[in-house]
Amino acid sequence: MVVHNVLEPDFEGWVEETPLGDLAGDVGEVAFPALLALILLSWIKCIPYITGRYPYPFWRFFHRFTGLFSAMVVIHQLLVDKPLTGSAALSIYLNATPVVGISCYLFTEFVEKRWRRGAHRVISLEQKGGAIEGPYRRFNFRKFDFRKFFGRKEKQHQVWVARGIGTTPFLAWVQSLSEHETVRIYLFYSALNAEEALGLEVLEKAKARLHGFSFDVVFSQSEGRVDADRLTASAPST
Repeated sequence: MVVHNVLEPDFEGWVEETPLGDLAGDVGEVAFPALLALILLSWIKCIPYITGRYPYPFWRFFHRFTGLFSAMVVIHQLLVDKPLTGSAALSIYLNATPVVGISCYLFTEFVEKRWRRGAHRVISLEQKGGAIEGPYRRFNFRKFDFRKFFGRKEKQHQVWVARGIGTTPFLAWVQSLSEHETVRIYLFYSALNAEEALGLEVLEKAKARLHGFSFDVVFSQSEGRVDADRLTASAPST
């Protein structure tokens, strides 16, 4: 897109200009900088010497506009005046590919969430202090109130439980924590053995860097399976 925008082809005299073609050009002028801004928002943390961080829901909120601006690019592609006819093989490829992509986006954004939403029922619940919460299809340990400009509302004491490869998102969470966190987090990680355990070096570095983070690792092959009593005994008291 960058090359296309910098070296904009001039087909004047080659094609018959139409009002839809003019509209497509205007749509492309809006979509191109918007997509660049979204890409920059994703890449900015990878730029050297950029230490500031923004909350994940902030990024995710704007990232969802990617589909909208991509759809505008598709409109630009379909309606812009071009020298190829609708029957040309290249034209068919260029038109069909983005339509399929946008169709997948619409399905994921508006259909899949409702189609795959499952019904869950709590059979029994015994309250012993604290609260058990799940991500509910939003795997993010932070809570934000958009009415208060993304003000954080996460619980001040959290216990994370991970098993095997399931620790992957927790490793990403740990790496996103800063030294100024007020939340206290305890990770209880179970793996088959030391060879199967993932990211232990990441957890050790986080434990040394963050005063509010701690973790324990249990190898079920030699130490047995984990049960609720063991987890309760291991978790630090609040």
